[in-house]
Amino acid sequence: MGAISVLQTAILLKLGTVVLGMKNLQSERNTVNIIFVFRYSLRVNLRQQSKTEKSKTPKTQHDRYKTWYEKLKKNKVAYEQHKKKDSIKQKLYRQSLSGNKKLDYNNKSKLRMREYRSRRKERGEVNSTPATRRQVEKKREYWREKKKQQRAKMAPQAKLRENEKRKERYRMMVRKKLQFQGTPTKDAIKRASGRMAIPKNPAMFAATVDSLVNEATSKKREALKARGLVFTPKSKRQHATHRKIVANMKTELKKLKTDRTKDARKKYHWLTQSIVGKHAVERRLTKELDIKWDYWQQISFLQEEHVPRVDAMSDETKGHIKRFYATESVTLPNKRSVSLKSGKQKAVMTETLQQSHVKFRREHPGEKVSLSTFRKHRPKEVLCVNKQKFITCLCEYCLNVQYKMATINKLCTDRNLQHLKLENEFDCVEKSLCEK
Repeated sequence: MGAISVLQTAILLKLGTVVLGMKNLQSERNTVNIIFVFRYSLRVNLRQQSKTEKSKTPKTQHDRYKTWYEKLKKNKVAYEQHKKKDSIKQKLYRQSLSGNKKLDYNNKSKLRMREYRSRRKERGEVNSTPATRRQVEKKREYWREKKKQQRAKMAPQAKLRENEKRKERYRMMVRKKLQFQGTPTKDAIKRASGRMAIPKNPAMFAATVDSLVNEATSKKREALKARGLVFTPKSKRQHATHRKIVANMKTELKKLKTDRTKDARKKYHWLTQSIVGKHAVERRLTKELDIKWDYWQQISFLQEEHVPRVDAMSDETKGHIKRFYATESVTLPNKRSVSLKSGKQKAVMTETLQQSHVKFRREHPGEKVSLSTFRKHRPKEVLCVNKQKFITCLCEYCLNVQYKMATINKLCTDRNLQHLKLENEFDCVEKSLCEK
C-alpha cells in the first residue's frame, strides 16, 4: 500500500476535499492505489434540533385564530376591549341586513344557540333543578328593566310598530279565548255534509234544518246559541226590543240631521257622541243609523285623551302672539266687518307677516317661534296687509309719503347706505324723530 505525501494532503484540503480512505487493489501485473475522495460542504446550524421534534404540518386559518384567541383571553383588558368592538361590529352588520338575508341569519343564530345549549347540557353546566318563585320574579324584573331601556332608545315610529304588534297579539289571544273549543274545520264540515242527504228544495231544506234543531241535544243547542243560529224566547224578545230602539234612534237622527238650527246640531252631535263612545267601531252600525263614516271617526277621536308633545308651545307664548296681532292691527270702521258668529270686529295688519315676525322676535327674544308657527296662530279676525289695498285711501297725500320713501331707498342703494333704508312709514317716523 502506498502512502500519501504531505503535499498531496495539503492540496486535497485546499481544494475542499477529504480523504476518507484508501483501498489497495492488486491485479495480476501492478498495484493500483485508489483514493476515495468525497466533497464536503460547510453548513452552520444555529438552532439545535430537539430529539423529539416531529415533522412540521402547515396550520390552517382556524388553528391560527384559535391560538391567537387563547392568548387574547389571558390578557383581560385587551379581551374586554375586543368583545366591545366585536359587539358593535356585529350590531352594525345585523342592521345592514334586509329581507332574505336577515331571515337566513336569524335561522342560523337559532341553530347555533340550540347547539350551544346542547353542548352545555352534555357538560353538565345547565342547572336541571326548577327555579324558585323568587328567582323567577328576579328574572322577570331584570327582563322588564331591559325592555324598558330598549323602549327608551327606540325611535317614535319603532314604538308605534311595537305597540301595533302588541295590540295584535292581544287581539289574537282574546279571539282564542272567546273561540268555541269544538269549532270544526272546513274539511270536517264538507265530510259531514257529504254523508247527509240535504234536500235542494228550499221548503224541504228548511223543514230538515228545523227538525235537526228541535231534536238536538242540550250541548248541541248551546253550540248553536253560541254561533247565533238559535234564539231562546228571552233572546227573541231582547232582539225585538233592540230593533225597536235602533229604529226609533234612526228616525230621531234623521229629524235632527235635516234640522239646521243650532240646538238641533248640538243634539245631533251629543247623540252621535254617546253612541260612538271612545273609539270608532264597525261600519255596519254607521250604515244602520245612516251616519257618515268620516263624521263617525271625527266624533270618536274627540273623546280620546290628547297627550301634549314635550316640545309643544306653551299657552303663555300663544297669548303673547295673539296680543301682538291685536296691537299690530287696525280695526275696520264698518258694520260689515263684525262677525255674526263670534261678534268680533275684523282688523287689518299694518305690516307684512315677515316684518311682524321680526318685530315679535325682537320684543320677545326668549321665545322660539318660527315664521310658520307665527302664521298658524294668527286670529281669524285679523286680516293680512294685502287686504288693505282695497280699503285705504289712494289720494296724493297718502301716496306722496310712499313715493318719497321709494326715492330715499333708491339713493341709499346707489350710495351703498343700506342702514339708512326705510321699511315703511312707521320706520320713517322712528328714524326721523327723537327717542323721547
